[in-house]
Amino acid sequence: MLTDILESDTSRLKRPPRFYGFDSFLQLGKDVTIHPAGKPKKSAGSGPQPGRISIVSSSDTEELVRVLKRFDIVYSTIYDASPALLTRANVAKRKVLINLSDILGKEGADRAQMMHRVSRFLEFCRSYRVEAVFASMAKDESGIRTPQETADVFMQLGVDRAQTRYSYSVINDISWARRE
Repeated sequence: MLTDILESDTSRLKRPPRFYGFDSFLQLGKDVTIHPAGKPKKSAGSGPQPGRISIVSSSDTEELVRVLKRFDIVYSTIYDASPALLTRANVAKRKVLINLSDILGKEGADRAQMMHRVSRFLEFCRSYRVEAVFASMAKDESGIRTPQETADVFMQLGVDRAQTRYSYSVINDISWARRE
């Protein structure tokens, strides 16, 4: 089952997930929570919550290394290919998030730099045996990309179609594991 994570309200979509080649969509804030690393946890709902996929995000790699065990997925917003981060993610069996919007939201040289950074990050993930999950994080319906379109983008980064489809299925597996 292929599942994507969206920033937009999934109940307001005009077309069902099948139209885009997915079995389901998860909504950021409802089914998935992103927790900025290093922020003080003041409320009871600010940490990982049962039934939701929890993602920790930061541009500070040391902070991610420190807190990654408490979360399902790690999102390095700068795609820092840190051996410490990837070794710890491998040991803790955590996945890393590759946000398609980070690439498609840029233009020209900025997009090329981001693609290079993500490509290098994916190479390190492979060598440290850390699974990457892809998500479009689309802010609206026009930003949703099919698995085939995503595969076309990631083929430029050395990821084949089967790996792209598998990555979307991992999101579904994590979602079901969190519900149990």
